[in-house]
Amino acid sequence: MSHLTDDELMKRLAQGDQRAFAELFERHAGKILGYACRLMGDKAKAEDVSQDVWLKVVKAAPSYTGSGHFIAWAYTLTRNRALNVIRNSKRLDEAISVGGGDEGVDVPDREELEEKVMNLAEVERVKQEIDKLPDAQRVALVTWLTEDMTYDELAAHMDTSVSAVKSLLFRARRSLEEALGVRS
Repeated sequence: MSHLTDDELMKRLAQGDQRAFAELFERHAGKILGYACRLMGDKAKAEDVSQDVWLKVVKAAPSYTGSGHFIAWAYTLTRNRALNVIRNSKRLDEAISVGGGDEGVDVPDREELEEKVMNLAEVERVKQEIDKLPDAQRVALVTWLTEDMTYDELAAHMDTSVSAVKSLLFRARRSLEEALGVRS
């Protein structure tokens, strides 16, 4: 089956061919999980998102038109699901009152903590600032940086215009520079 295109595999999947699903999964599972990890910043949540995406692929197979590339469609499903999870998580965080709640927290020893802080302080700071970006800016920036897409490809992936993508990336960069105290 490896000679079949993704669109042909989707047609077979729509007809109930489980081998077609296995082939699609083998081809693209790593890409979808990696993309979800970059969007979510948490592997466990990304695995949940990835699983939801594959369920959606199976359910949507009968209505899949194949009008674009399968992987672009799957990335769109991944992005949309990740954004929904992020939004729902933010709502849940806002609904839960923040109390003492330090029970059960595993505190590393001082040397381990100092080493981690020395090695990861800036990376973590950048990640935190990226997480604070509005959803559209964060998705555009993370996708652009990690998927090595051109502006045109990113615009198609995000279902928007090239100028909108450039604007999102510009605003994301400006926000990060301001938050991190960096001048360009």
